[in-house]
Amino acid sequence: MSPSLNTTEIITLLDLLESPSTFQEISEKFRREFPDSDFHFKVCDALCQLLQESDLLTGPEQHLKAAFLIYDVERDSRQNPFLSLLIKLLHPPEIVTSLARLSTQARWFLSQLLAAPSESLPLLELTAKEVLSKAVEESAICDTSNLQVLLMEHLAELPAYDKIGVSCIVPAPKPGVHSEELRRESAIDILTCDAGSFGPLYHRLAPSLHLGEDVLTWIDPNSEYIGKLEPFWDDSMCSSSAPATEVKKMMARALKLALTPNQQLQLISDLKQEPRLVFQLGLSPSRLPDLVENNPPVAVEVLMLMMDSAQIVEFYSALVNMELSLHSMEVVNRLTTATKLPVEFIHQYVSNCIATCENMKDKYVQNRHVRLVCVFLSSLIRNKLIDVQELFIEVQAFCIDFSRIKEAAALFRLLKHVDPPEGSPENKSDVSNK
Repeated sequence: MSPSLNTTEIITLLDLLESPSTFQEISEKFRREFPDSDFHFKVCDALCQLLQESDLLTGPEQHLKAAFLIYDVERDSRQNPFLSLLIKLLHPPEIVTSLARLSTQARWFLSQLLAAPSESLPLLELTAKEVLSKAVEESAICDTSNLQVLLMEHLAELPAYDKIGVSCIVPAPKPGVHSEELRRESAIDILTCDAGSFGPLYHRLAPSLHLGEDVLTWIDPNSEYIGKLEPFWDDSMCSSSAPATEVKKMMARALKLALTPNQQLQLISDLKQEPRLVFQLGLSPSRLPDLVENNPPVAVEVLMLMMDSAQIVEFYSALVNMELSLHSMEVVNRLTTATKLPVEFIHQYVSNCIATCENMKDKYVQNRHVRLVCVFLSSLIRNKLIDVQELFIEVQAFCIDFSRIKEAAALFRLLKHVDPPEGSPENKSDVSNK
Protein backbone atom coordinates (compact mmCIF):
# COMPACT_ATOMS: atom_id res chain seq x y z
CA MET A 1 0.00 0.00 0.00
CA SER A 2 1.27 3.48 -0.85
CA PRO A 3 2.18 5.75 2.07
CA SER A 4 -0.60 7.88 3.54
CA LEU A 5 -0.84 11.69 3.56
CA ASN A 6 1.64 13.56 5.69
CA THR A 7 0.63 16.20 8.24
CA THR A 8 1.31 19.16 5.94
CA GLU A 9 -0.84 17.71 3.18
CA ILE A 10 -3.70 17.01 5.58
CA ILE A 11 -3.61 20.56 6.95
CA THR A 12 -3.65 21.91 3.37
CA LEU A 13 -6.66 19.72 2.59
CA LEU A 14 -8.56 20.81 5.74
CA ASP A 15 -7.81 24.49 4.98
CA LEU A 16 -9.23 23.96 1.51
CA LEU A 17 -12.45 22.53 2.98
CA GLU A 18 -12.79 25.61 5.21
CA SER A 19 -12.32 28.06 2.34
CA PRO A 20 -15.35 30.30 1.60
CA SER A 21 -14.50 30.29 -2.13
CA THR A 22 -16.76 29.13 -4.96
CA PHE A 23 -16.62 25.53 -6.09
CA GLN A 24 -14.76 26.53 -9.25
CA GLU A 25 -12.10 28.33 -7.17
CA ILE A 26 -11.84 25.35 -4.79
CA SER A 27 -11.30 23.05 -7.79
CA GLU A 28 -8.56 25.27 -9.21
CA LYS A 29 -6.86 25.69 -5.84
CA PHE A 30 -6.94 21.93 -5.24
CA ARG A 31 -5.07 21.31 -8.46
CA ARG A 32 -2.51 23.96 -7.60
CA GLU A 33 -1.89 22.50 -4.15
CA PHE A 34 -1.89 18.88 -5.42
CA PRO A 35 -0.58 19.07 -9.02
CA ASP A 36 0.40 15.40 -9.24
CA SER A 37 -2.60 13.55 -10.76
CA ASP A 38 -1.25 10.23 -9.47
CA PHE A 39 -1.61 11.64 -5.96
CA HIS A 40 -5.29 12.56 -6.41
CA PHE A 41 -6.59 9.07 -5.62
CA LYS A 42 -4.84 9.17 -2.26
CA VAL A 43 -6.35 12.57 -1.45
CA CYS A 44 -9.85 11.40 -2.44
CA ASP A 45 -9.38 8.35 -0.26
CA ALA A 46 -8.61 10.70 2.65
CA LEU A 47 -11.75 12.71 1.89
CA CYS A 48 -13.78 9.49 1.93
CA GLN A 49 -12.45 8.69 5.39
CA LEU A 50 -13.41 12.16 6.59
CA LEU A 51 -16.95 11.75 5.25
CA GLN A 52 -17.29 8.30 6.79
CA GLU A 53 -16.25 9.69 10.19
CA SER A 54 -18.33 12.85 9.79
CA ASP A 55 -17.44 14.29 13.23
CA LEU A 56 -13.99 15.09 11.86
CA LEU A 57 -15.55 17.86 9.71
CA THR A 58 -17.16 21.00 11.09
CA GLY A 59 -20.54 20.74 9.40
CA PRO A 60 -22.69 20.72 6.23
CA GLU A 61 -20.49 23.11 4.24
CA GLN A 62 -17.36 21.01 4.71
CA HIS A 63 -19.34 17.83 3.97
CA LEU A 64 -20.54 19.32 0.68
CA LYS A 65 -17.06 20.55 -0.32
CA ALA A 66 -15.52 17.15 0.43
CA ALA A 67 -18.16 15.37 -1.67
CA PHE A 68 -17.65 17.91 -4.48
CA LEU A 69 -13.88 17.34 -4.56
CA ILE A 70 -14.36 13.56 -4.74
CA TYR A 71 -16.60 14.13 -7.77
CA ASP A 72 -14.48 16.89 -9.32
CA VAL A 73 -11.08 15.20 -9.12
CA GLU A 74 -12.31 12.15 -11.06
CA ARG A 75 -14.86 13.83 -13.34
CA ASP A 76 -12.69 13.40 -16.46
CA SER A 77 -12.16 9.67 -15.91
CA ARG A 78 -14.46 7.07 -17.49
CA GLN A 79 -15.70 5.90 -14.10
CA ASN A 80 -15.26 7.48 -10.71
CA PRO A 81 -13.73 4.88 -8.37
CA PHE A 82 -15.58 6.53 -5.47
CA LEU A 83 -18.99 6.32 -7.15
CA SER A 84 -20.36 3.98 -4.47
CA LEU A 85 -19.71 6.59 -1.76
CA LEU A 86 -21.30 9.36 -3.83
CA ILE A 87 -24.42 7.24 -4.31
CA LYS A 88 -24.57 6.54 -0.57
CA LEU A 89 -24.39 10.28 0.07
CA LEU A 90 -27.24 10.86 -2.40
CA HIS A 91 -29.31 8.00 -1.00
CA PRO A 92 -28.23 7.65 2.64
CA PRO A 93 -28.98 4.33 4.37
CA GLU A 94 -31.88 4.27 6.81
CA ILE A 95 -29.77 2.84 9.60
CA VAL A 96 -27.79 5.33 11.66
CA THR A 97 -24.10 5.35 10.68
CA SER A 98 -21.20 7.74 11.05
CA LEU A 99 -21.44 8.56 7.32
CA ALA A 100 -22.07 12.26 6.71
CA ARG A 101 -25.72 12.96 5.92
CA LEU A 102 -26.01 15.68 3.31
CA SER A 103 -28.91 18.12 3.34
CA THR A 104 -31.53 18.18 0.58
CA GLN A 105 -29.79 21.18 -1.01
CA ALA A 106 -26.40 19.45 -0.98
CA ARG A 107 -27.86 16.25 -2.45
CA TRP A 108 -29.60 18.29 -5.16
CA PHE A 109 -26.32 20.02 -6.03
CA LEU A 110 -24.40 16.72 -6.14
CA SER A 111 -27.11 15.01 -8.23
CA GLN A 112 -26.97 17.85 -10.76
CA LEU A 113 -23.21 17.34 -11.15
CA LEU A 114 -23.53 13.58 -11.59
CA ALA A 115 -26.58 13.56 -13.86
CA ALA A 116 -25.70 16.45 -16.18
CA PRO A 117 -22.04 17.52 -15.85
CA SER A 118 -22.03 19.84 -18.87
CA GLU A 119 -25.30 21.57 -17.92
CA SER A 120 -24.32 22.12 -14.30
CA LEU A 121 -21.26 24.34 -14.94
CA PRO A 122 -23.04 27.53 -13.76
CA LEU A 123 -23.51 25.89 -10.35
CA LEU A 124 -19.74 25.86 -9.87
CA GLU A 125 -19.82 29.66 -9.54
CA LEU A 126 -21.72 29.27 -6.25
CA THR A 127 -20.27 28.83 -2.78
CA ALA A 128 -21.27 26.02 -0.43
CA LYS A 129 -23.12 28.54 1.74
CA GLU A 130 -25.15 29.76 -1.24
CA VAL A 131 -26.08 26.21 -2.24
CA LEU A 132 -27.21 25.31 1.28
CA SER A 133 -29.34 28.45 1.48
CA LYS A 134 -31.40 27.58 -1.62
CA ALA A 135 -35.04 26.53 -1.33
CA VAL A 136 -34.92 23.03 -2.80
CA GLU A 137 -37.48 20.24 -2.45
CA GLU A 138 -36.73 16.53 -2.36
CA SER A 139 -38.42 16.07 -5.74
CA ALA A 140 -35.83 18.36 -7.39
CA ILE A 141 -33.04 15.82 -6.83
CA CYS A 142 -32.06 14.36 -10.22
CA ASP A 143 -32.60 10.69 -10.98
CA THR A 144 -29.27 8.83 -10.78
CA SER A 145 -30.63 5.30 -11.21
CA ASN A 146 -28.47 4.85 -14.33
CA LEU A 147 -25.36 5.42 -12.21
CA GLN A 148 -26.57 2.86 -9.66
CA VAL A 149 -27.04 0.31 -12.45
CA LEU A 150 -23.55 1.13 -13.75
CA LEU A 151 -22.11 0.60 -10.28
CA MET A 152 -23.92 -2.73 -9.81
CA GLU A 153 -22.64 -3.97 -13.18
CA HIS A 154 -19.10 -2.96 -12.23
CA LEU A 155 -19.31 -4.67 -8.83
CA ALA A 156 -20.73 -7.81 -10.42
CA GLU A 157 -17.54 -8.15 -12.49
CA LEU A 158 -15.29 -8.13 -9.43
CA PRO A 159 -14.12 -11.39 -7.86
CA ALA A 160 -15.91 -12.31 -4.64
CA TYR A 161 -12.82 -11.76 -2.46
CA ASP A 162 -12.48 -8.18 -3.77
CA LYS A 163 -15.91 -7.36 -2.36
CA ILE A 164 -15.03 -8.55 1.16
CA GLY A 165 -13.39 -6.25 3.63
CA VAL A 166 -13.86 -4.42 6.90
CA SER A 167 -13.17 -0.70 7.08
CA CYS A 168 -10.26 0.35 9.28
CA ILE A 169 -12.24 3.42 10.35
CA VAL A 170 -13.92 2.88 13.73
CA PRO A 171 -16.68 5.39 14.65
CA ALA A 172 -16.09 7.44 17.77
CA PRO A 173 -17.81 5.89 20.84
CA LYS A 174 -19.14 9.31 21.91
CA PRO A 175 -20.62 12.35 20.11
CA GLY A 176 -18.37 14.41 17.87
CA VAL A 177 -15.32 16.34 18.93
CA HIS A 178 -16.37 19.92 19.69
CA SER A 179 -13.00 21.65 19.77
CA GLU A 180 -11.66 22.65 16.36
CA GLU A 181 -8.11 21.92 17.51
CA LEU A 182 -9.05 18.45 18.78
CA ARG A 183 -11.03 17.78 15.63
CA ARG A 184 -7.99 18.58 13.48
CA GLU A 185 -5.74 16.43 15.64
CA SER A 186 -8.16 13.52 15.29
CA ALA A 187 -8.28 13.95 11.51
CA ILE A 188 -4.49 14.02 11.29
CA ASP A 189 -4.20 10.92 13.48
CA ILE A 190 -6.58 8.94 11.29
CA LEU A 191 -5.35 10.12 7.90
CA THR A 192 -1.66 9.62 8.64
CA CYS A 193 -2.34 5.93 9.31
CA ASP A 194 -2.26 3.40 6.50
CA ALA A 195 -6.02 3.07 6.56
CA GLY A 196 -8.13 1.25 4.05
CA SER A 197 -9.79 -2.05 4.85
CA PHE A 198 -8.93 -5.38 6.38
CA GLY A 199 -9.32 -7.99 3.67
CA PRO A 200 -9.26 -11.78 3.90
CA LEU A 201 -5.91 -13.55 3.59
CA TYR A 202 -5.57 -16.61 1.40
CA HIS A 203 -3.03 -19.36 1.95
CA ARG A 204 -1.91 -22.25 -0.18
CA LEU A 205 -2.56 -25.77 0.96
CA ALA A 206 0.31 -27.12 3.01
CA PRO A 207 2.21 -29.89 1.21
CA SER A 208 1.81 -33.38 2.58
CA LEU A 209 4.59 -34.93 4.63
CA HIS A 210 4.42 -38.30 2.93
CA LEU A 211 3.61 -39.79 -0.45
CA GLY A 212 0.54 -41.87 -0.97
CA GLU A 213 -2.08 -42.81 -3.53
CA ASP A 214 -4.86 -40.92 -1.75
CA VAL A 215 -2.83 -37.90 -0.64
CA LEU A 216 -2.25 -34.69 -2.57
CA THR A 217 1.43 -33.95 -3.03
CA TRP A 218 3.47 -31.12 -4.49
CA ILE A 219 5.19 -31.87 -7.75
CA ASP A 220 8.88 -32.05 -7.08
CA PRO A 221 11.01 -31.69 -10.24
CA ASN A 222 13.66 -33.89 -8.60
CA SER A 223 11.23 -36.60 -7.57
CA GLU A 224 11.79 -40.09 -8.87
CA TYR A 225 8.06 -40.26 -9.64
CA ILE A 226 8.30 -37.54 -12.29
CA GLY A 227 9.82 -39.95 -14.78
CA LYS A 228 6.86 -42.29 -14.42
CA LEU A 229 4.23 -39.62 -15.14
CA GLU A 230 2.68 -39.68 -18.61
CA PRO A 231 0.69 -36.86 -20.22
CA PHE A 232 -3.05 -37.34 -20.48
CA TRP A 233 -4.70 -35.93 -23.58
CA ASP A 234 -8.35 -34.89 -23.46
CA ASP A 235 -9.74 -35.79 -26.88
CA SER A 236 -12.88 -33.71 -26.28
CA MET A 237 -10.86 -30.52 -25.79
CA CYS A 238 -11.60 -27.81 -28.38
CA SER A 239 -14.11 -30.09 -30.09
CA SER A 240 -17.71 -29.25 -30.97
CA SER A 241 -19.10 -31.83 -28.55
CA ALA A 242 -21.16 -29.12 -26.91
CA PRO A 243 -22.77 -27.13 -29.74
CA ALA A 244 -25.20 -25.55 -27.30
CA THR A 245 -22.31 -23.67 -25.71
CA GLU A 246 -21.28 -22.07 -29.00
CA VAL A 247 -24.87 -21.23 -29.90
CA LYS A 248 -25.36 -19.60 -26.48
CA LYS A 249 -22.23 -17.51 -26.96
CA MET A 250 -23.35 -16.42 -30.41
CA MET A 251 -26.85 -15.61 -29.17
CA ALA A 252 -25.43 -13.53 -26.30
CA ARG A 253 -23.41 -11.65 -28.90
CA ALA A 254 -26.47 -11.23 -31.13
CA LEU A 255 -28.34 -9.51 -28.28
CA LYS A 256 -25.63 -6.86 -27.99
CA LEU A 257 -24.53 -6.10 -31.53
CA ALA A 258 -25.19 -6.88 -35.19
CA LEU A 259 -23.65 -10.13 -36.42
CA THR A 260 -22.08 -10.43 -39.83
CA PRO A 261 -24.25 -12.07 -42.52
CA ASN A 262 -22.17 -15.26 -42.28
CA GLN A 263 -22.55 -15.36 -38.50
CA GLN A 264 -26.31 -14.89 -38.82
CA LEU A 265 -26.54 -17.74 -41.32
CA GLN A 266 -24.42 -20.00 -39.08
CA LEU A 267 -26.54 -19.26 -36.01
CA ILE A 268 -29.78 -19.84 -37.93
CA SER A 269 -28.37 -23.09 -39.34
CA ASP A 270 -27.39 -24.33 -35.87
CA LEU A 271 -30.86 -23.53 -34.52
CA LYS A 272 -32.54 -25.36 -37.39
CA GLN A 273 -30.39 -28.45 -36.79
CA GLU A 274 -31.19 -28.45 -33.05
CA PRO A 275 -34.57 -26.67 -32.65
CA ARG A 276 -34.69 -27.51 -28.94
CA LEU A 277 -31.68 -25.28 -28.34
CA VAL A 278 -33.90 -22.24 -28.73
CA PHE A 279 -35.34 -22.95 -25.27
CA GLN A 280 -31.88 -23.23 -23.70
CA LEU A 281 -30.52 -19.86 -24.81
CA GLY A 282 -31.92 -17.89 -21.87
CA LEU A 283 -33.78 -15.58 -24.24
CA SER A 284 -36.62 -13.85 -22.40
CA PRO A 285 -39.43 -11.72 -23.88
CA SER A 286 -37.84 -8.60 -22.39
CA ARG A 287 -34.65 -9.23 -24.42
CA LEU A 288 -36.49 -9.88 -27.70
CA PRO A 289 -36.43 -6.17 -28.73
CA ASP A 290 -32.60 -6.22 -28.51
CA LEU A 291 -32.46 -9.22 -30.84
CA VAL A 292 -34.97 -7.65 -33.24
CA GLU A 293 -33.01 -4.40 -33.50
CA ASN A 294 -29.58 -6.01 -33.85
CA ASN A 295 -30.34 -9.14 -35.90
CA PRO A 296 -33.85 -9.28 -37.42
CA PRO A 297 -33.30 -12.56 -39.41
CA VAL A 298 -32.25 -14.37 -36.23
CA ALA A 299 -35.28 -12.98 -34.37
CA VAL A 300 -37.57 -14.32 -37.11
CA GLU A 301 -36.02 -17.79 -36.90
CA VAL A 302 -36.24 -17.86 -33.09
CA LEU A 303 -39.92 -16.88 -33.15
CA MET A 304 -40.66 -19.46 -35.85
CA LEU A 305 -39.12 -22.20 -33.70
CA MET A 306 -41.20 -21.07 -30.72
CA MET A 307 -44.53 -21.06 -32.58
CA ASP A 308 -45.85 -24.23 -30.94
CA SER A 309 -44.71 -23.35 -27.41
CA ALA A 310 -46.77 -21.74 -24.66
CA GLN A 311 -44.20 -18.94 -24.41
CA ILE A 312 -44.95 -17.53 -27.86
CA VAL A 313 -47.79 -15.37 -26.52
CA GLU A 314 -45.37 -13.47 -24.25
CA PHE A 315 -42.94 -13.00 -27.15
CA TYR A 316 -45.76 -11.72 -29.37
CA SER A 317 -46.66 -9.23 -26.64
CA ALA A 318 -43.03 -8.05 -26.40
CA LEU A 319 -42.89 -7.62 -30.19
CA VAL A 320 -46.13 -5.65 -30.26
CA ASN A 321 -45.14 -3.32 -27.43
CA MET A 322 -41.55 -2.63 -28.48
CA GLU A 323 -40.58 0.72 -29.94
CA LEU A 324 -41.65 1.17 -33.56
CA SER A 325 -38.74 0.74 -35.97
CA LEU A 326 -37.88 -0.50 -39.44
CA HIS A 327 -36.50 -3.74 -38.00
CA SER A 328 -39.60 -4.53 -35.95
CA MET A 329 -41.78 -4.06 -39.07
CA GLU A 330 -39.37 -6.22 -41.05
CA VAL A 331 -39.71 -9.03 -38.50
CA VAL A 332 -43.52 -8.83 -38.46
CA ASN A 333 -43.65 -8.70 -42.26
CA ARG A 334 -41.45 -11.79 -42.60
CA LEU A 335 -43.44 -13.64 -39.96
CA THR A 336 -46.73 -12.94 -41.74
CA THR A 337 -45.15 -14.26 -44.95
CA ALA A 338 -43.76 -17.41 -43.35
CA THR A 339 -46.67 -18.45 -41.13
CA LYS A 340 -50.22 -17.60 -40.14
CA LEU A 341 -50.05 -15.19 -37.23
CA PRO A 342 -52.93 -14.64 -34.82
CA VAL A 343 -55.32 -12.01 -36.20
CA GLU A 344 -55.46 -10.11 -32.91
CA PHE A 345 -51.65 -9.84 -32.88
CA ILE A 346 -51.51 -8.28 -36.36
CA HIS A 347 -54.37 -5.92 -35.60
CA GLN A 348 -52.80 -4.79 -32.34
CA TYR A 349 -49.43 -4.27 -34.03
CA VAL A 350 -50.96 -2.18 -36.83
CA SER A 351 -52.96 -0.15 -34.29
CA ASN A 352 -49.81 0.50 -32.24
CA CYS A 353 -47.94 1.61 -35.37
CA ILE A 354 -50.69 4.10 -36.20
CA ALA A 355 -50.95 5.37 -32.61
CA THR A 356 -47.17 5.80 -32.38
CA CYS A 357 -47.10 7.91 -35.54
CA GLU A 358 -50.01 10.06 -34.37
CA ASN A 359 -48.43 10.79 -30.98
CA MET A 360 -44.99 11.82 -32.25
CA LYS A 361 -44.04 15.45 -31.63
CA ASP A 362 -41.01 15.70 -33.91
CA LYS A 363 -42.39 16.30 -37.42
CA TYR A 364 -39.31 14.97 -39.20
CA VAL A 365 -39.29 11.71 -37.23
CA GLN A 366 -43.09 11.48 -37.57
CA ASN A 367 -42.96 11.80 -41.38
CA ARG A 368 -40.25 9.16 -41.59
CA HIS A 369 -42.23 6.68 -39.48
CA VAL A 370 -45.45 7.39 -41.40
CA ARG A 371 -43.70 6.52 -44.66
CA LEU A 372 -42.36 3.29 -43.14
CA VAL A 373 -45.77 2.29 -41.80
CA CYS A 374 -47.49 3.06 -45.13
CA VAL A 375 -44.99 0.94 -47.08
CA PHE A 376 -45.37 -1.83 -44.49
CA LEU A 377 -49.18 -1.80 -44.69
CA SER A 378 -49.14 -1.64 -48.49
CA SER A 379 -46.96 -4.76 -48.59
CA LEU A 380 -49.29 -6.64 -46.26
CA ILE A 381 -52.38 -5.64 -48.27
CA ARG A 382 -50.90 -6.43 -51.69
CA ASN A 383 -49.72 -9.84 -50.53
CA LYS A 384 -53.07 -10.46 -48.84
CA LEU A 385 -51.36 -11.17 -45.55
CA ILE A 386 -53.93 -9.30 -43.48
CA ASP A 387 -57.68 -8.90 -43.65
CA VAL A 388 -57.84 -5.18 -44.26
CA GLN A 389 -61.63 -5.23 -43.90
CA GLU A 390 -61.30 -5.23 -40.10
CA LEU A 391 -58.82 -2.36 -40.16
CA PHE A 392 -60.33 -0.43 -43.05
CA ILE A 393 -61.74 2.53 -41.12
CA GLU A 394 -58.66 2.93 -38.90
CA VAL A 395 -56.19 2.73 -41.80
CA GLN A 396 -58.29 5.03 -43.96
CA ALA A 397 -58.40 7.68 -41.20
CA PHE A 398 -54.63 7.34 -40.84
CA CYS A 399 -54.15 7.98 -44.57
CA ILE A 400 -56.41 11.04 -44.47
CA ASP A 401 -54.57 12.52 -41.47
CA PHE A 402 -51.24 12.23 -43.28
CA SER A 403 -52.44 12.74 -46.85
CA ARG A 404 -49.64 15.29 -47.37
CA ILE A 405 -47.16 12.39 -47.40
CA LYS A 406 -46.80 10.62 -50.76
CA GLU A 407 -46.79 7.10 -49.31
CA ALA A 408 -49.98 7.78 -47.33
CA ALA A 409 -51.73 9.00 -50.45
CA ALA A 410 -50.60 5.86 -52.29
CA LEU A 411 -51.92 3.66 -49.49
CA PHE A 412 -55.25 5.54 -49.61
CA ARG A 413 -55.54 4.83 -53.35
CA LEU A 414 -54.78 1.17 -52.67
CA LEU A 415 -57.61 1.06 -50.15
CA LYS A 416 -60.01 2.30 -52.81
CA HIS A 417 -59.54 -1.03 -54.62
CA VAL A 418 -60.54 -2.93 -51.49
CA ASP A 419 -64.20 -3.49 -50.71
CA PRO A 420 -65.04 -1.51 -47.54
CA PRO A 421 -66.57 -3.46 -44.65
CA GLU A 422 -70.31 -3.66 -44.31
CA GLY A 423 -71.79 -0.79 -42.33
CA SER A 424 -69.00 1.67 -43.16
CA PRO A 425 -69.91 5.10 -44.64
CA GLU A 426 -68.29 4.16 -47.96
CA ASN A 427 -70.30 0.96 -48.21
CA LYS A 428 -73.58 2.74 -47.41
CA SER A 429 -72.94 5.42 -50.00
CA ASP A 430 -72.21 2.78 -52.64
CA VAL A 431 -75.48 0.99 -51.83
CA SER A 432 -77.53 4.20 -52.01
CA ASN A 433 -75.97 5.10 -55.36
CA LYS A 434 -76.96 1.74 -56.71
